[in-house]
Amino acid sequence: MTEQTPIKQVKIGKKIFWISLATSVLVSLIISALMVKFGAPLLEKMFIKKTEVPNLKGVVLSEAKQILENRGFITVVSGEKYNDEIPAGSVTGQSPIAGLILPEKSKIEIIISKGKEKVSVPVLFSLSKEEATAQLTSLGLSVGDVSSEKSAGVPKGRVISCIPATGTEVEKGTVIDITVSAGAPVKRAVIVKVSVPNLWGKTLPEAQALLDSRGLKLGRISRTTSIDHDFDIILRQKPAAGSSVPKGSSVEVTINAETEE
Repeated sequence: MTEQTPIKQVKIGKKIFWISLATSVLVSLIISALMVKFGAPLLEKMFIKKTEVPNLKGVVLSEAKQILENRGFITVVSGEKYNDEIPAGSVTGQSPIAGLILPEKSKIEIIISKGKEKVSVPVLFSLSKEEATAQLTSLGLSVGDVSSEKSAGVPKGRVISCIPATGTEVEKGTVIDITVSAGAPVKRAVIVKVSVPNLWGKTLPEAQALLDSRGLKLGRISRTTSIDHDFDIILRQKPAAGSSVPKGSSVEVTINAETEE
């Protein structure tokens, strides 16, 4: 085997160097081209910050937005619905669910509670207690206290009024107090009172005329004798003049007679 001269070895070394350099440059160009097309999204995915999705159930909307913002998420309110347990204005559902690890700027959809479903208190007037109870139950309401009072316009046992009043918007489950009629009130006679006239010094016919004008009657007539006064005039009366008595009452008088009874 012939030995290579130093000059040939140098030439071979330079050739290998240039081939290696060209190969390295070519590979670099190829890698760069591939990175431009495929690598940037991959690198972005590799280095983008990821965060755990928080549990927002029961959290009021303003606080939920703040929590998501602090974690780099975007809040999307996707709707509202009634919920018997979660107060109105708080989160009742979310998507994606809590616990998932997601990239920043991911959208988190939340549903806001409208609270308990509301219904309008129905017309209960003139219904029986049983009919009113059935009506309320069908709407998710219930009967509370049942009181009664006299009513001239509503038959006995029928509903007069309710609290809350008819037409009021209330939550399902609300207790409605009702008042039923106890029947018409007993009519009481109207007592008209009049003032008793002054009969002193009047004759019986004069006294009778005065009493008739006031709607009163001449009652028991007693006699006494007094020489200090004229005879046949009234000296005393009962009730006294000015007294207020029911119309139709009797007034007793005592007249001055020549002879006593």
